[in-house]
Amino acid sequence: MAQIAADVGKQPIVVSHELERMAYLGLLPNVHIDPITHTIVLISDRANPPTDAADSSPPRTVNCSTCGARTVLRTGESKECDYCHTIVNYA
Repeated sequence: MAQIAADVGKQPIVVSHELERMAYLGLLPNVHIDPITHTIVLISDRANPPTDAADSSPPRTVNCSTCGARTVLRTGESKECDYCHTIVNYA
């Protein structure tokens, strides 16, 4: 992550968030960003079977109610804000 950040001139946390967002949107299939270590984890196709697109709702960018940071969530999903640790929900 540090090398990618240096190559693009961004902070590692910014690169991590952008890669996580891209993976979540399906732009980086079989990739997961570990939120603790901020490392890139490749997932085999067997561990991540394809899902039925008709059953999944499109992701939506939601702003944290405390600090305003943006995060991408699907309907019914909750996630801790990476910046202030408030729980962000998309109902």
